[in-house]
Amino acid sequence: MTPLKTAAALLALAAPTALYAAHGPDVFQEPRGAAPAAQDATEPSGPLLAMSIGKPVTLTQGEQQTLRTLVPGLDPALVPPAKVGKLRAILYGQGNDAEKRGRIERLLN
Repeated sequence: MTPLKTAAALLALAAPTALYAAHGPDVFQEPRGAAPAAQDATEPSGPLLAMSIGKPVTLTQGEQQTLRTLVPGLDPALVPPAKVGKLRAILYGQGNDAEKRGRIERLLN
């Protein structure tokens, strides 16, 4: 790394530290009573579905097998497309198999 790049990197790290030291932790928070960020207003409020050319993405073979393992007797082909995204969140989320099984059963019932 050249001396110029090293100096630039040190300055980039020093600026937030100096702000924090001068003004405390409140310098990095939004002012009280401020309007929410513009990006919050543009986010959709309905359920999020994985989309591919306007169609919900179906479960992969591996996801279907995992569902069959977690919930025996469940036919993955009968899962409504609107619930595929939430199922994926459960499958790839935290928790042990028993917790995932319970969340899947609650979602589909």
